[in-house]
Amino acid sequence: MRQKRLLTALITYFILTVISIPIFADIAPPLQPPGANPGLAEFVKTNVEMGVESVMITVGETTTLYYREPAFDTVNAQVTAVFAMNNPSDIEETLAVVFPLNDMEGWGDGDISYPEIRNFHVSINEQLKDYVEITTPNPHGSEKPEIKWAEFEVKFLPKEITFITVEYDLQSSGWFPEATFNYVLETGRGWHGPIGEAHIHLILPYEASADNVLMGENANTSTGGSFDGNQVHWTYLNLEPDAEDNWSATIIAPHIWKEILSLSADAEEGDGSAYKALTVIYDSLYIGHGPRPGTEGIVLRNHNAYKKAIAYDPG
Repeated sequence: MRQKRLLTALITYFILTVISIPIFADIAPPLQPPGANPGLAEFVKTNVEMGVESVMITVGETTTLYYREPAFDTVNAQVTAVFAMNNPSDIEETLAVVFPLNDMEGWGDGDISYPEIRNFHVSINEQLKDYVEITTPNPHGSEKPEIKWAEFEVKFLPKEITFITVEYDLQSSGWFPEATFNYVLETGRGWHGPIGEAHIHLILPYEASADNVLMGENANTSTGGSFDGNQVHWTYLNLEPDAEDNWSATIIAPHIWKEILSLSADAEEGDGSAYKALTVIYDSLYIGHGPRPGTEGIVLRNHNAYKKAIAYDPG
C-alpha cells in the first residue's frame, strides 16, 4: 500500500511537470571495474536521469543490534524509497544498478556505529527483482572492510519512465538513548544531470517536534527539516551530491520519549514524584558524552525538572 501511494504521487508529479527534472538517490549507475580508477569508485556515463525521489523512513520500536554481543540497544526503522527514472534519449540502456548496503567508507557489520541494512528488496515497475551482492575495495586501504552493494539489472527504454522501488530495514546508530538514522545521497551523483528534487520523510510514532528531534546549528540532524504532525520533511533541489550532502537525523528513542510524555502528564496532574523520574531520563540523554548541539532544550527542561523535584522533596 505504501509503495502504491508513493508511485501514484510520483506519476502525478511527472504528469504535471513534463518529466524534465533530474534527481538522484541512494541507487546509482553501475560501478566501473575494480582498478579503473584508484580510490573512490567511479561510475560509467549514462543518459538516464532521476526525475523524482521520495524516501519514507518510518521509525519503529527499540530493539538490539542484530550483530553485536553483548547486546546494544538500537531503534528499528523501515525504509521505502521510490525513484522515477527518465531516459530522454532515443537509445535503450540496460544498466547494472547498485545500492549501498553499508556505510560508504566500508564500515559495516562489526562496528557499532555503522549497522548494515537488512531485508533489502527491489522492484522495477512494481515487479519484484532479484539482485546479487557485490563488494568493492575500501578507499582507505585493503586492510579495511570492503563496501557492500546490491546489484540489479534495469532496462531503461527510450523516452519512457522506469520506477525503481527499494525497501529495507535499518537500525539506528549513535549514542543511545538517542537514535541516529542516515541516508546516503552521494551515490546518486553518477546519474545524468544534477538533482532536480528529492524528498525525505522521517515518520515518528507520535507528534514530531524540536523536543524529540535534535535540531539546530551543528546538531547531528540535517538542516532544513519542517515539522508536520508526526513527520519531518526535507526537500533538496538542484544538487550535485557529495559526502557532505548525505542526510542524517537524530531523535530520542521512542520508548524514552513516550516515558517522558507519560511522566510529564503525571506531573501536570499533581504527581510531584514524577519530576525526579524525569531528571533521571534527561540525565541519561547527555551525561557521559556531554551536552551537544540539539540537546540545549533537554538541558533546560532537566534544570526545570530538578528545581521542581527539589521543591517537592527537599531531602
